[in-house]
Amino acid sequence: MLAGGVLVLVALLALQPVETGVALDPENPGPTGLRALVDTLVELGVDVELTDDPTVAAGADTVLVPPLGWPPELVEQLANGGARVVAQVPPDDEAVANPLGVGGIGLVDLEPSCALLADVRTLRTSQWSGWQPDTGTEVTERCLTVDDAAWLHRVPVGEGELVSLSTMAPLTNERFTDSDAALAGVRLLAPTGDETVVVLLTPPGEAPPGLFDIIDQRWFDAAWLTLALLVVLALAQGRRLGRPVDEDLPVRVPSGELARAIGDLRHRAGHHERAAGALRDRTLDLCRRRFGLPPTTPPEAVLETLRAHELSVPPGVAAALTGPLPDDPDGLVATARALAELRQTLRGSSAPDPGSTP
Repeated sequence: MLAGGVLVLVALLALQPVETGVALDPENPGPTGLRALVDTLVELGVDVELTDDPTVAAGADTVLVPPLGWPPELVEQLANGGARVVAQVPPDDEAVANPLGVGGIGLVDLEPSCALLADVRTLRTSQWSGWQPDTGTEVTERCLTVDDAAWLHRVPVGEGELVSLSTMAPLTNERFTDSDAALAGVRLLAPTGDETVVVLLTPPGEAPPGLFDIIDQRWFDAAWLTLALLVVLALAQGRRLGRPVDEDLPVRVPSGELARAIGDLRHRAGHHERAAGALRDRTLDLCRRRFGLPPTTPPEAVLETLRAHELSVPPGVAAALTGPLPDDPDGLVATARALAELRQTLRGSSAPDPGSTP
């Protein structure tokens, strides 16, 4: 599972374009810059001027104000002078931003339905959001609306107008190849082709981009995905199916205690003959292995072998090996003692080891 998550992260990083330069900078040729929009206007013969001096924009027909540090008051001032100002500012002070689509790595296609972008078929971006202005705001036209929010608002301001965009992401360089971003930019900035367009650059004295401004957005996406993957793995490894179950472990009994317990049970059950038979079989098997006798050697032959090796056979062994099995506790005790003494004699004797020839 972990390997699969890593492969997904690698694929996402590989598929996303590399971020370079400052976002929405008219001179930035990277994916999030606006250089392609400016170059398109120049190729069409539109008079375009890039400047960081807002006084130059006083006599322009259209002014593009990317969100690079310019105050909203400047937008109102330029619009009052009679210019069409295209800016990423709210249409009024009460406007709130609402999401119109997914963010992050997803892409959404929307079709404009307004006169200003009548011939624009599709716009694509991963950062769709819309302004929802106050109900009393005078709006000439709205475009790409979802419920009460819209991506574009045309608001009359003094002698000019404000074209308020909630995001300029659809006009960035990376969208020029997969949507009508170029056409939308031309219709917004120079609909007749005879306009003079001024694009404001970063204001003088503006602080340079910080660390987080120059880090590629895809690394932030990867970090969030990695964190989500680790959380899923932790939940998967730490899950418990059902409530805890009490498990009774088996009781461990040493072999000696087990033998005594079995003997005690047989004694209580009155199985004296079976207990004596088990002791006899065990002793006979020991003798056969000790003297290399076949497993089927009868008890009488085993007894003769013991005597042939001149072992001191304890009293009662002959009866315990060849006689009838006792059926009372006293007989069982006598048989057990005689067989125990025989086994002890075999351990201390010089008789052959098991498997040797007698």
